[in-house]
Amino acid sequence: MAVLETGSIELIVGGRLLSAKGSFTCNAGTPMREPVYGSNQQLAAFKRAPQDSSIEGAITLTDDVDQAEIQQLSNQPVTCRIGNRAFVLRDASYVGEGPVTTDEMEMSVKFVGVSGTWV
Repeated sequence: MAVLETGSIELIVGGRLLSAKGSFTCNAGTPMREPVYGSNQQLAAFKRAPQDSSIEGAITLTDDVDQAEIQQLSNQPVTCRIGNRAFVLRDASYVGEGPVTTDEMEMSVKFVGVSGTWV
């Protein structure tokens, strides 16, 4: 069994290292199971709902990272490296509003891809 090392995060977008900040969420996009209850209020089955393969978190904007550039990102690989593991999104695009806080130049980001896998 492998030991998961945590504590350091690297966000690589289109081959470029960005300043990742705080906690990130990686979703492989497997179908979400939702319970279906029968008339007797007992669990009868599950239905599946699609989910996006995604990476979500926050970055710090720097002189060499432009907000508009991030928001225009389309069909690029995105990798979130957490310790000794990496989550890779294939053909990912930026989605969302892209708010930036002025006190630390922090930008919320979400990238959605065709597929996501842990490597």
